[in-house]
Amino acid sequence: MSYALDMTRIAAVFVGLLFVMAACGNGSGTSGISDVSCQDPPAEELSAESALDIVVTPNPAASGMEASLSVSGDGLAADAVTGAGAFWQCWNGSQWVDTHHMVKGESATYRTRAVTPGATVTIPAVGYLLPSSRAILIPDVPPGTYRIVDSVAVDGAVMTGFVLVQVR
Repeated sequence: MSYALDMTRIAAVFVGLLFVMAACGNGSGTSGISDVSCQDPPAEELSAESALDIVVTPNPAASGMEASLSVSGDGLAADAVTGAGAFWQCWNGSQWVDTHHMVKGESATYRTRAVTPGATVTIPAVGYLLPSSRAILIPDVPPGTYRIVDSVAVDGAVMTGFVLVQVR
């Protein structure tokens, strides 16, 4: 079996797992930002630790600007991959809720879309080996503290982490 075929299978499994996570939810709501009352998260959420090393540059960022989303593979297997999708969330007063789906890519031609209940989300079947740094588009949202949730497929399992983003 060739290395390219292995990476294709890993990427396909990862993207499939992202679809399942999006469909089943991860404790997050699925309403678009217009349906959510976003608030400042409490101190314990601001100090929570992520299972993955994820960085947004620049941070703070301006609404509507292109930024870089980097996921590190420190301590993970050499074949760990991240997919093309990530989720933008805000704190609704009791939990983080998905408000936008982000597609990572080479430039801002990749878009961020508000999450609509019942809508089908198509994620390109792409897997990026770690470390990975890809362009994202910061959603058009009011100033505040948000987070991006991203996942990594490693050793047949999915690890999920997050990064807080300050929008000015």
